[in-house]
Amino acid sequence: MKIGKLPRRRAVSELVGSIWAIAITLVAGAGVWADVSTQAGASESAYSSSAGQTNNFLAEKFRVIDMNFPASNQITVWIYNTGSISLQLAQVRISDSAGLINLLYNYTKVAGVKIDYAFDLRSNLASKCKTAAVTYESPIVSTASSNLQTGQSITFTILPTSSGCPSFGQVTNSGTSYSVTVVGLYGNSVKYSQAK
Repeated sequence: MKIGKLPRRRAVSELVGSIWAIAITLVAGAGVWADVSTQAGASESAYSSSAGQTNNFLAEKFRVIDMNFPASNQITVWIYNTGSISLQLAQVRISDSAGLINLLYNYTKVAGVKIDYAFDLRSNLASKCKTAAVTYESPIVSTASSNLQTGQSITFTILPTSSGCPSFGQVTNSGTSYSVTVVGLYGNSVKYSQAK
């Protein structure tokens, strides 16, 4: 009789073990599926964002078509949008062949708000003479945009003299060549030079 009970217990034990093995496999499989599904969603989102950025980069095309000097401390730049999306500028750098002017006008997002700044890139100060640029750009870089196949002019004013800021307070001079480098929101860059 003892011999008859032993195989029955072994069979029950094997059945319970098999059920536990299947349960553990299913739980582990569900965990792996959830992780893979999350990673796939993140990869898809990253790929979609990257593809969108690439499409916008390819669609963003513009040219600087003219530059003039309405006042001794001002430079007006004419930009023409030849791309297939509205043009939004990210930054404009202005320099001269004499090495007296090297200014950067751009904007930074702070808590979702665009704040325009002007920097003197010739400065040795750690802050590079960072100054709010709203009164030195017309219209301001962060709001300047051009629809398809239209032009936009922006007037930049050289900032007033400030200690440690060698570009500030400079004026434009006849016979000097001035260069402007315009960078669009999606990373395209165009350089244009013209003598006064």
